[in-house]
Amino acid sequence: MAIVLGDDQYGKAETRVVRIYRDTDRHEIRDLNVSTALRGDFAAAYLTGDQSKVLPTDSQKNTCFAFAKERGVGEMRGVLKLNGLSLVSKSSSC
Repeated sequence: MAIVLGDDQYGKAETRVVRIYRDTDRHEIRDLNVSTALRGDFAAAYLTGDQSKVLPTDSQKNTCFAFAKERGVGEMRGVLKLNGLSLVSKSSSC
């Protein structure tokens, strides 16, 4: 009887992202908890040790930090969409 792997999912949970805006005399603080989850066919990572389709969780975390610094954390829906697209493009280019 062969063992069959189920659906694969992994990510980084509860990454704390703090952004301080100092544009005016009154500073604004944005404090977020961001979680990422990637789904896909990662069976090769388990069966043969091939990590080519796996994006490290530290890279996911650092991408969240980079997006917060470059684009701010104003409209979260747009930030999350861009962040997700960036993670997918990084994963496919690995």
